[in-house]
Amino acid sequence: QCPLGFMGQQCEYPTPVTMPPRTEDASPALIAAVVLGLVTLTLLVCAAIHVLRQLQWGRRLAAISGSVKNDLETVNNRNAVIGGGG
Repeated sequence: QCPLGFMGQQCEYPTPVTMPPRTEDASPALIAAVVLGLVTLTLLVCAAIHVLRQLQWGRRLAAISGSVKNDLETVNNRNAVIGGGG
């Protein structure tokens, strides 16, 4: 009697390893769901990047327009105190 995993008269040959039967490959529906999920995730990431860039651009524009407005208010106030202006 040979130990487990060996065969032959003097147990000199290893027994062939039997591979378990392959189960069915991934179904087409599963593949389609994964692909659709990846596409959706990609679109969400692109949309988030776009929104963040728009917010950042809007803040930059607001800072520029706010500084111009503040400068004009300062000039108007100075003119009112001095008595100049139109």
